[in-house]
Amino acid sequence: MERARSRQYLKAMGVVLWRQRGTDADAMSVAVENDWALEDAAAPSSPHFVANTSDVRAPQHPANEQGSGPRVQPNTQSAKSTSSSAHAGIAAARAALLQGAPASPRTTTPAKPPASTPPAASQTGVKPKQNTSATNQPPATPVTDLDWPALESAVANCQACQLCTRRNRTVFGSGDRQASLMLVGEAPGADEDRQGEPFVGNAGQLLTRMLTAIELPREQVYIGNIIKCRPPYNRDPQPEEIAACRAFIERQIELVEPHLLVCLGRIAAQALLQTSASLRDLRGRWHSFGPSQIPVLVTYHPSYYLRSPTEKARGWDDLQQIARRLRKLPH
Repeated sequence: MERARSRQYLKAMGVVLWRQRGTDADAMSVAVENDWALEDAAAPSSPHFVANTSDVRAPQHPANEQGSGPRVQPNTQSAKSTSSSAHAGIAAARAALLQGAPASPRTTTPAKPPASTPPAASQTGVKPKQNTSATNQPPATPVTDLDWPALESAVANCQACQLCTRRNRTVFGSGDRQASLMLVGEAPGADEDRQGEPFVGNAGQLLTRMLTAIELPREQVYIGNIIKCRPPYNRDPQPEEIAACRAFIERQIELVEPHLLVCLGRIAAQALLQTSASLRDLRGRWHSFGPSQIPVLVTYHPSYYLRSPTEKARGWDDLQQIARRLRKLPH
């Protein structure tokens, strides 16, 4: 049993035993295949796993099978030399297994050193470069702090909503920037989108005649819109579009500092007063806007009178209220 274990262990470790032809039964040679296997193998803790060469028996080879010719006589001197070297090899293997050392030195190729890694900035003391293209730019000025030129530029370059992709021109506003009366419309139409001026179409021409009727030239009034870009197909502005433009109209009111505000139509009145009340409920009474409590009057949009000429009498009543309020202002 111990002999079988020894043979199995030697076989697993790469030690091959064989008998050379032409030697006696006791002569053998030990060859170690893959000698590097012995370097990584620790010696077994039990002495039963150490090879005992005296118990190994080599198979007997038959004589000349042809039965003719002279028999080959063994070279006893060579056999003795071979036997001595075999015993020496086995002794060396046994010592290597017991001590965990390699039976013979092995030449190894040194491993390549890892690629050098640049030292961290904290080790070298050099601060990494920063992208200063964004940090050197001044922060964007809030709309509430813009003057007239900066505000007009901000409107012209605004891309806060999808309307910017369809516009020809933004419609900033026009008129006297120190006017006592400021008119607020809802949005530009096709004519305003082409020219970049508010109320230049048929509704704008009617508005000019209405102001002239109360002896107020249009050049003495400031006119702006809730949103600065034309909605497609003249649809009503969406809540997100109104919200994107709200800061612009509020800043314009702050810069003009009017004594009286007039909202032209339902959209303008609801957006400026931030209410969902109908035009019927808003019209005919005075409201107020902002911290300064600027008086606000709500009336119909001039285009409404173009569609319903019989309603012009109501528009005239609203114009009379505006004229009376303006005459009360200190000169």
